[in-house]
Amino acid sequence: MLKKGKMYGFKTNIIYVLGIDNIDIVEKNMQYFSGVMTEMPLINIFQPHIDEHYKLLAESALELEYYLKIRKRWKKFLRN
Repeated sequence: MLKKGKMYGFKTNIIYVLGIDNIDIVEKNMQYFSGVMTEMPLINIFQPHIDEHYKLLAESALELEYYLKIRKRWKKFLRN
């Protein structure tokens, strides 16, 4: 749908929730979505509110390094 919207001249972007996918999956998704977005993505961070939510987190998502690595990779894709 985003590809078609971009093709017809609509502004397109996504809302991406970080913290659930591991870094490799996030990078794969960034690569795909960077080709169909015309606007910067909106980034949210998954926030566990109950113990069950922690089961949904990517293994490294509780560490700042996870988000810093992803930020560097987003910059690479968004420049192209």
